[in-house]
Amino acid sequence: LDNKSDDEKQRILEAKTRRSKRYSAEAERFILKLLNAFGIDADSPEVYFSDNEWFISYRDENNKHRLFFYDLVIRDLKIVVEYNGSSWHARPTLSQAELAAWANPVTRLNGFEQQAKDTFKNALAEKSGFKVFTVWDYEDHDAAIDRIINNERLNGNTK
Repeated sequence: LDNKSDDEKQRILEAKTRRSKRYSAEAERFILKLLNAFGIDADSPEVYFSDNEWFISYRDENNKHRLFFYDLVIRDLKIVVEYNGSSWHARPTLSQAELAAWANPVTRLNGFEQQAKDTFKNALAEKSGFKVFTVWDYEDHDAAIDRIINNERLNGNTK
């Protein structure tokens, strides 16, 4: 890749990352149910989900291009929803010892490192003007949808 321009490297990184992106069936059901609660079609141009993903590009501490993809983005409402599975993200309820022992199955980050990465990722979206909602796989999905919808109603941000 050394002989590629920054734009070419960016396109290669995006394509490579998109190919590796996976949603659980549970996450997809939740996201579709949430969109339905908002009265928004999943194929709407304001929705970034599945094959049409929204991402933020940044440079890491070694000046390398990195991308963060987000599970669901509703652009017109300035909402990001991250659906966190407990196998891929360290639960906020873990003890210090559990965080130290926990490991992401792919990156091998421990719980502290994974939580720091998730916090950084969410902060990038917030800096871009988005409200970030995190939903956990162990949460009651209806309650999570109500939490998001009610928050948006309070802010006058529903369709």
